[in-house]
Amino acid sequence: MNDIVLKKDEKCFVMCDCYGHVLFLEKDEGLTYFSVYETAYTGGKLSWYERIRWCWNIILTGKPYRDSFVLNNNKSKELANFLS
Repeated sequence: MNDIVLKKDEKCFVMCDCYGHVLFLEKDEGLTYFSVYETAYTGGKLSWYERIRWCWNIILTGKPYRDSFVLNNNKSKELANFLS
């Protein structure tokens, strides 16, 4: 399976090796946004309880992701240097 699920324009989805999370990266006006989504997907169909739980989380928080942080261009470059 390809580790980079989708890469288009200034957006990129990266699947975690545990297949339980997805990292979403988006570049916009000199900032890089990182959002972490929980997939809770194990290859099978989600139960009704899991579907309702995920919908309820979005209703309560207004966001489908678990956590998010933003880096400016300099910090993004420092992170890229660290990772390479």
